[in-house]
Amino acid sequence: SPRKRDLENLLERISSTQHKLTIIHGSPGVGKSSLLGAGLLPVLKQTPIEARVVLPICVQVYIDWLREFIKAYKKAYIEETQIQE
Repeated sequence: SPRKRDLENLLERISSTQHKLTIIHGSPGVGKSSLLGAGLLPVLKQTPIEARVVLPICVQVYIDWLREFIKAYKKAYIEETQIQE
């Protein structure tokens, strides 16, 4: 299915050391949220990526997105460091 192919492509990209940041964007209604929520984020949380430490962050706002990204990053980082302790 196209969704499964999209998920596999994203996992391949994230697993590569060539890309430090992956941003998913697109027009409203194309399925970004479902691809992330039901596919990519659960896989990333359960599957270690050998080449790097992966810290999945999902920001779904367009106004002041940078501030929201920073808040989400801090929260995810704190949660990740508590898990590793």
